[in-house]
Amino acid sequence: MQQIDYSVQKVIINEYKPHDKIVDAGASQERFFVILHGHVDISQNGISLRTLKEGDIFGIEFYYLDKPYDISATAHTLARIASYHSSLIYEIIYNRPQMIDQMMKSLAGQIDQTTRLMLEHLPEEAVAPVDTAPAYIPPEPGSVVLSFDDLFNDDQGEFDFGPAPEPMPEGSFTTLHDEALRFFIDESKMLLSDLKLIGEQLKSVGIPNEQESAKLVEFAQKLNRLIGGAASMGFEQFSQLSRRTSLLATGCAEIKNMTIRLIITNLNLVVAVLSECFTNLDTINAAEGKLPMLEQRLDICMTSIGMPEPEIKTQDEIDEILDLFRD
Repeated sequence: MQQIDYSVQKVIINEYKPHDKIVDAGASQERFFVILHGHVDISQNGISLRTLKEGDIFGIEFYYLDKPYDISATAHTLARIASYHSSLIYEIIYNRPQMIDQMMKSLAGQIDQTTRLMLEHLPEEAVAPVDTAPAYIPPEPGSVVLSFDDLFNDDQGEFDFGPAPEPMPEGSFTTLHDEALRFFIDESKMLLSDLKLIGEQLKSVGIPNEQESAKLVEFAQKLNRLIGGAASMGFEQFSQLSRRTSLLATGCAEIKNMTIRLIITNLNLVVAVLSECFTNLDTINAAEGKLPMLEQRLDICMTSIGMPEPEIKTQDEIDEILDLFRD
């Protein structure tokens, strides 16, 4: 089975706490960023330039300038950020023209913020009064004035840009957030395919050897990536489940000289149910009714390896349980 190369993955979604660094000056221009939720501070050489909000895009200019980042981006609030590989830029331009509007609005807003900041720091005498702005200057007598139609309806076909793009099908993705969701669903299906394969390989294992133990850890980590990814994409119903899978991934790495048959049986059931949930956005949203049963299955896995049955509400509680387990 083909493995995903996450180093060049087209879209990666991460969550950041306030003051977490998202990208620093000197980083490669191979990725740009879209704010799915929260606010992000942009600075340069320690000077604050602007604060961006949900829907804003940053970093795409460095691809066109062909130079590393010379700005830093830091989460101002809890933020969810999608990182896009630069190979997607032309796909967006040619195949997702509706998204260009979102990109242009974001870039225009950033230019406006930066301009205002510059004007605030200019000496008062250097700022020209608004009423001195030049008025419209009519063309000189005898000038040839061309209309838009004159330019783009040339009889010789010199301005022929080819056939107009076909309209986007109904229900297609029209924002970068929607595009991130599409990639998330595609990645989820690939992860589920991997999980089914690993589960099949381990279903008859009793006490695992070294290679089988590594497979179990991979199984738990990929399951956590799937559930954690759903929570980070805004599907809050998966948050409690992701805390369990995070703990389980840690616990599976500590298993020694014990059978894993009960764990694999329950994890295979969990994967079978999730395969029905991650078909499309509607099935993900409708998965809430199945989550209590999945939590029970994961609790069985955790108690079978000696971890306390979790009633987890906060990250602090997760850390406490992990500390106890390591002790």
